[in-house]
Amino acid sequence: GENYQNFMDYVSNYNCPNMFTKDQVTRMRATLSQYSWRGNMVTETNNIATGVADGTAPCNMAPVAEFWATNPIVCVGSTVNFKDGSFNGTPTSWNWEFEGGNPATSSAQNPDVVYNTPGSYKVKLTSTNAEGSSSKTKNLMITVLDNNYTTPSYGLVEGFEDGWAFSEGKWGIYTEPDLNKAWARTGQASSSGFYSIRMNNYENTRTNMSALISPSVNMDAISGTNKKMRFKLAYAKRTNEEFAYNPANDNMEAVVDDELTISRSTNCGGNWTQLRKLKGNQLVSAGLNPNKFIPNSSNQWMDVEISLTSTTGSDVRFKFEFKSGSAFGNDLYIDDINIFAASNTNVSIDDIAKEAFEISVYPNPMTNESNIVFQLNNIVNKANIDVVDMLGRTVATLNSGALQAGEQVFKIGREELGASGMYFIRINLDNKVFTEKLIVR
Repeated sequence: GENYQNFMDYVSNYNCPNMFTKDQVTRMRATLSQYSWRGNMVTETNNIATGVADGTAPCNMAPVAEFWATNPIVCVGSTVNFKDGSFNGTPTSWNWEFEGGNPATSSAQNPDVVYNTPGSYKVKLTSTNAEGSSSKTKNLMITVLDNNYTTPSYGLVEGFEDGWAFSEGKWGIYTEPDLNKAWARTGQASSSGFYSIRMNNYENTRTNMSALISPSVNMDAISGTNKKMRFKLAYAKRTNEEFAYNPANDNMEAVVDDELTISRSTNCGGNWTQLRKLKGNQLVSAGLNPNKFIPNSSNQWMDVEISLTSTTGSDVRFKFEFKSGSAFGNDLYIDDINIFAASNTNVSIDDIAKEAFEISVYPNPMTNESNIVFQLNNIVNKANIDVVDMLGRTVATLNSGALQAGEQVFKIGREELGASGMYFIRINLDNKVFTEKLIVR
């Protein structure tokens, strides 16, 4: 069979540190000397006869290009260090090409490159020696995150209704090794609105990883205390068996759990602190489904809530890292990511429901006009009702002043708003803020 060497650094003072311990060396030599014909195997005469030591010069070969980056996820203006890992033959020259990088090319063996524009970029290396050359390209290898994002006082709300968050580099995606098995915005399913983010995990390969990274969040700018992250998740297991048949290679294989890890970073991805890991049945919101999963009802989504009370800073990023367990996983969906303060000064819509304060917005999505309806049990001296966009800018004001007790009805027309997408109805009642989403077609 094949011989896999085990490098044992704890016996490096012996003559053979990468195969045997001291006693194993002794045992091997005793075995070879037990019979004379075994001992002949390692004599110089036998080495020459078998071509092992016939004096032939070592074979020179062309290199096979390979490389990696020490920090593939960076912010705008950061430097990425690339390392040559070419093998098979020793290169004597290198030709690098860096999409979106500065410099755009390099002939150094291990170059440093600065990225000044958010996005995902490919890298190409051609390694050469006297025997020939080879090239390798890694698409979407470097993810550059945007620094230019202002956090509204009510926090971060992402329903993936607008594609600009990805096209402008606000959200980042980093995947390896299979770029097709990655996070991507989808219109196939959603918890609310029309879009969500899907992890393409059906018939994935084991340990394939894809990371979804949020814009920079200024946690200190979010008004209130008891800060949290809340989002919707949908996932169905394909099987409960320990082993399953994989038609791709005609083999029975172990069924290994998929994992979703949520982490935070305060230094633009230099280090990550784990907040929560969901694995196996912890991910399941929709039972068993042996087919490619697409959630089609609200009861197939579940709420995930993470405390952020210890998370502070003006530049905090959150990572949703999915790792495939085996070829028997299923697609996973996330929607309605909300980072907020569940205190009296800023309350998410889910906390409002707990306090029996209901906001009704209909029709939602809006085509021409929508109604905003809620009930007040008492007079409110200061009631501001605004419609704000994804950047927190006020695009319409529906009320500014006192409101009497009773049912409150306000109308908002399509012509009062801007482009199609997601907006928020923000109701400030004596400095207590409530929000609800409004989707505009």
